[in-house]
Amino acid sequence: MKKVLVLAAAAALFASCGPKAEKPDTTAMVNDSLAQVVAAKDSIINDAFNSIGEIAANINQIAEREKLVTKQTSAGGELTKPVREQIAENITAIGELLDKNRATIARLQVSANKLQAANVKIDALQTLIAQLQEQLDQKNAQLAALTDQVKALKVEVQALGHTISNLENDKAELQGTVADQDARLHTVYYIVASDKELKEKEIVDKKGLIGRTRVVSDNASMDNFTKADDRTVERIPIGKAKVKIVTAHPENSYMLVKGAKDVVEELVITDKDAFWKNSKMLVISHK
Repeated sequence: MKKVLVLAAAAALFASCGPKAEKPDTTAMVNDSLAQVVAAKDSIINDAFNSIGEIAANINQIAEREKLVTKQTSAGGELTKPVREQIAENITAIGELLDKNRATIARLQVSANKLQAANVKIDALQTLIAQLQEQLDQKNAQLAALTDQVKALKVEVQALGHTISNLENDKAELQGTVADQDARLHTVYYIVASDKELKEKEIVDKKGLIGRTRVVSDNASMDNFTKADDRTVERIPIGKAKVKIVTAHPENSYMLVKGAKDVVEELVITDKDAFWKNSKMLVISHK
């Protein structure tokens, strides 16, 4: 619509453009001179029309790209990379179209000056040029504002990205902490060794005067134990005779599976919660 109006205005302002009436002259030289003047004026007028048409076409393209950018920047939410690239492409295209219009308006002014020098009335054309220049200045201001808006959006997106990244790091750290705590909470230790080995490694002490009882030593190093998860460990291999459970575990929470010659093949945990309730360590001694 803007293009049609601009072209209509151009047609109206050039309706009166043409050579001033000359007195009749019958000489061929005068006729040739007049023909050259008319041709020159027609060429200038055609150039002016072409310039106006180019400006109108560019104005339409600028308007379409402005609509796209406005729609994309006001949609809300995070701008994806393809959308950001499209916005940047449209803004660049608008800037290029404005530069083209600036050059075309300058060319149109040159045509107007030539027509004025040829005694053609160009008041309407000068008014149109002034209006186009004013519109160009407005579009430049709008482009600057749009560019600032997009820059602000980029800053917001970057800030949001940093916030999300920090939250993800915090989440990962928290998950790691929870996992570590969970693992420590369910970590148990067991060892199967002879009485002699347990004493040498300072894992058990004998306390009391009569019927001395074996207990886990405070100096016991956990490096001598096998680490396990109380949620998954079910069987402790033994393969020894004359086995004794040193640490305290309810008798109804486990059973000793015997093989040939009274060899205890393994300890089977039948109630995990009860078995590990009193002690997170299992010490099994044998002769």
